[in-house]
Amino acid sequence: KENLLVYDAYVAGKMGQYAESMAGFDKTYANGLHKIDPAILKSTAIGELIQGGNREVSVAQQTKDLESAIVWMNQAIALDSKNMFLYYLQAKNYALAAELTKEVKYLEKGIAAGEQARQLRPGEVRPLWILAQLYLFGSQPEKAIEYLEESRKLADWLPETYFYLSIIYQNSGNEEKYYEQADKMIDRGFTFFSAEAIKKLIVHYDGLDDLKRLIYLYSQLVYLESNNPNYWQAYVDLLVQDQKYDRALAVLQEASNAIPAFSSRAYTKYQFILKLKEGLGSPAATSTTP
Repeated sequence: KENLLVYDAYVAGKMGQYAESMAGFDKTYANGLHKIDPAILKSTAIGELIQGGNREVSVAQQTKDLESAIVWMNQAIALDSKNMFLYYLQAKNYALAAELTKEVKYLEKGIAAGEQARQLRPGEVRPLWILAQLYLFGSQPEKAIEYLEESRKLADWLPETYFYLSIIYQNSGNEEKYYEQADKMIDRGFTFFSAEAIKKLIVHYDGLDDLKRLIYLYSQLVYLESNNPNYWQAYVDLLVQDQKYDRALAVLQEASNAIPAFSSRAYTKYQFILKLKEGLGSPAATSTTP
């Protein structure tokens, strides 16, 4: 019964159904014997739901549900006090509460939880990321940068470190440093969740004629705004410009699946790319303007 309840709550959360998801986790917690897993799952779900932008849910309700997740997580920590991941999730709960309410008490508790996670696993980067976020919320960007530099030294290949650094430099108006971090994010395969952020970067890299990074940015943009045929067209044109013909053909098929009305335009483009691939045309013949 507990497994069925938690599954329904989890699925509701993934579908963006805020009230149903929270009610489902409450039922799971009330009826189940295991108190750690529901705390983990509710904390994860509420973080995704709030950050996903549930505008129909009031800040007061979101804060109330976060407080519930915090209580559950404290009880989970009491049952498994050496578990780094529990402290990390609790720090995330407090960070989200601080972002919603602007209350200092959440920052202080979040930093304490983050430091505990860090002590339990010194080589883990996630506590460093959440500590940087908390200090950034607390208007201490220099302290946030210290944690991010530490995480960079531990795992230079992870793009999230550069994402957090980019936010700091963007907020401070340091565009040179911001774009320096953006280079590293893109080169390490950062998964974007903001179409607006991608569009701003496209303008920058278009000015530099940076084909490789433009292709990556459009590959992200078409999945965030898959109903825009112009983005698909620009993506394909860039691939053709880079002579990535097989990939361009595959993207045209994806575009047709995403936007059935795009199929006729895609077919014409498909035939043209086939000719280029077979050496019957010239790559210069296609548009290169996104």
